[in-house]
Amino acid sequence: MALNRDFRYQLTVIGSGDNWSRARVSKEVIGNSFIIQTDIPQTKVSWQVTGIRQDAYAEAHRIQVEEEKPAKEKGTCLHKEACVGF
Repeated sequence: MALNRDFRYQLTVIGSGDNWSRARVSKEVIGNSFIIQTDIPQTKVSWQVTGIRQDAYAEAHRIQVEEEKPAKEKGTCLHKEACVGF
């Protein structure tokens, strides 16, 4: 079984000047590889791939993505020193 599933891809074309380039994932992750395609050769692309872990520990201990703050904490900061001026 693969360690991750449901991959998400983030691509950013890097460059300056008047020429704009497009980039896309032309082949999704298979065997720890994927392929990026651009419409202008030699285009520099920054990329990040993330996935959802599906190992036994991750499946047993899912992280709750978002939880509701208790009413008495709404409008407050968790770390007050970081919230100066807010």
